[in-house]
Amino acid sequence: PVRMLRIRPEHIKQIIEHARREHPLECCGFLVGKDNEALKVYEMSNVDKSRTTYLMDPREQLQVYKQMEKDGTEIVGIYHSHPHSEAFPSPISTISSSLILLSISLKTRTVGLSQSDRDTIR
Repeated sequence: PVRMLRIRPEHIKQIIEHARREHPLECCGFLVGKDNEALKVYEMSNVDKSRTTYLMDPREQLQVYKQMEKDGTEIVGIYHSHPHSEAFPSPISTISSSLILLSISLKTRTVGLSQSDRDTIR
């Protein structure tokens, strides 16, 4: 079945701004919502402090999970930036992700999407 993730333009803008603020390092975060619709973007700290990898701060993740429990929402996607390359999923990004992964490339000004060939974004 085809999965569609609905993301509002203001959320894409927020993600791009997050990537620009963190440049030259990778940024990362969660798309949280319901029924494959992103309702909120949670910008996370990249504790790797790397240009090529990210690791979300575990304490921040815990806070997001607590808030989702209160709100009755769930993670519908994960995003991260590629400050110096194209927006494509790395092998590590796709190992076991059942979530949609959004990649933003500052270099090519493109957005990449992965989870499977059947997923779409709008």
